[in-house]
Amino acid sequence: MFTRHFAHWPPGQPKTLELPRETVYANLVATAARSPQRTAIDYYGSRISYAELKRQVDVLAGFLQQRFGVARGDRVLLYAQNSPQFVIAYYAILRADAVVVPVNPMNRTEELRHYIEDSDARVALAGQDVLAQLEPLGLPHMLPIVYSDYLTAASDLPIPELVRAGYKIATVKHAGHGFDLDTEGKDSWRHKQAGASSVVILSKGSMAMFADASDQLKVEDIRDRFLDGSYDLIIAEGWKHEGYPKIVIIREQVGEIPISSEGLLAVVSDKPLDLHVPRFDLDDVPAVAALIMKHFPLRRVRGEHELDV
Repeated sequence: MFTRHFAHWPPGQPKTLELPRETVYANLVATAARSPQRTAIDYYGSRISYAELKRQVDVLAGFLQQRFGVARGDRVLLYAQNSPQFVIAYYAILRADAVVVPVNPMNRTEELRHYIEDSDARVALAGQDVLAQLEPLGLPHMLPIVYSDYLTAASDLPIPELVRAGYKIATVKHAGHGFDLDTEGKDSWRHKQAGASSVVILSKGSMAMFADASDQLKVEDIRDRFLDGSYDLIIAEGWKHEGYPKIVIIREQVGEIPISSEGLLAVVSDKPLDLHVPRFDLDDVPAVAALIMKHFPLRRVRGEHELDV
């Protein structure tokens, strides 16, 4: 046994730890029995008590066993952001006598392939934002996680209507007068000045690219070149003369704007217009979102895997 560090050990503190005989799930059971109404998770003001946490864990564990056939020792992939569902899924997998295989949600399809093959997992619980990364790998069972499902209390957290509904959104803006996001003197700026056609900056949780591109690119060109297949909707500003489905915003102070009826779904304006399409007030965001969701319904993957807790 390595003891060289004992000389620097805090006085009176044990130098070894007893291995707990209880399971992690048993600790949850004990806490739920001792303090059932105590808050276990506070998710932007939406609180889940220990009693409710245990209930949902038991429900999900039963679902995994009965619907997905999870048995003792099976590996279950957990591919999600920090959220109540991550905590519930973690305990539920253990409750089902299975093994949790936690995966960083920044990993992509080929990295996931290694995790699946190495662990022999056949079941995954995955955030809806990253579910498309798993789909090509042919897992027999996948259960989507929608983070907004657990935001039940009023919150000052700004969540756009479409995101609340579970859409993964990409936005594209056409800047006709040019723009410059980089900063002179930074390494990325120097790389571009030195002749690099593309410069990618990767930081914790985010990425940016500065790339040479034609100003004649269409939205589908940008989609195919820069976006993967995991997005449910691409919202573009500009390209008003293309035949894309469009919602036109007209403000009183802007004056008359020529509007093409091709692909026109609605108008958002603070003045009356007669264009034979719905018109919404400038601040009626829920109605505009509802129209978008009607025309472009979310691709649902739950189907037979729907779980009601």
